[in-house]
Amino acid sequence: MLAIAGEVVLVLVAAAAGGAAGWLLGRRRRDADIAAAREAATTGTLALADDLYARTQRLHVVEARLARTGEQLAGRTGALAAANERIQALEKEAEVREREFGALEHERGRLAGRVGELAAEAAANAAAAAREAERLQSAIELREAQLAGQRERIGALEALEARLRGLESAAAPPAIRAASPATRLPEAPDRAWRRRRGGTARDDLKRIPGIGPATERVLHDAGVFTFRQIANIRPEELDAIRAKLRDAPARLRHDEWIALARREHEKKYGEAP
Repeated sequence: MLAIAGEVVLVLVAAAAGGAAGWLLGRRRRDADIAAAREAATTGTLALADDLYARTQRLHVVEARLARTGEQLAGRTGALAAANERIQALEKEAEVREREFGALEHERGRLAGRVGELAAEAAANAAAAAREAERLQSAIELREAQLAGQRERIGALEALEARLRGLESAAAPPAIRAASPATRLPEAPDRAWRRRRGGTARDDLKRIPGIGPATERVLHDAGVFTFRQIANIRPEELDAIRAKLRDAPARLRHDEWIALARREHEKKYGEAP
């Protein structure tokens, strides 16, 4: 029994010894694994740290680039804003110019219409003026013909008057012919003054209303040449003039002629006749 017990103890001791050795061996293996794992972990950590550092450096470079890009973008954004403001100002100016152009187009159309109206009016006025010119030309020609006829009648009357004077002179006795006052007007003071001074002054008697070229010739034939003579006309001179104007006695309004002659003389000479 003891032998058996001893053998059991030996077996147990051997088993225990073997177990301890195995435990030690396992522990060593575990320590080696842990050391390897730690070494691997340390190596990996260092690699990871290096990689992280490299990535951090690259990130710094990227951030710097992003900062520069941001600055450039900010500058471009400001330029774009200024360009947008300029574009808006140009658009507003274009709108104003467009409205002005529309107003100018409207005004041009109105003026074109007015030009057309004026052209039509000018054409109508030209036609009316042409008609009026034709009418006036016809009236002038008619008046010239009438004046020519009047001049012919005046000439005929003057010729007839000359013949009558010749017949009266031939028929009257010599003493009567010498003393007849009707053939020549008495000399007015103005005529005597002109003869003494040797002057030949004459006034435009036609400035007196009612005295035309024919009447002026009759007055000249009667020896009346000035406003002063008419203003100071004597009764015998008035009778002689009436006799010479027997073809139109109503034209002789000696009272008006005297007043008008005084006015014309004062206007021309600055003194009373």
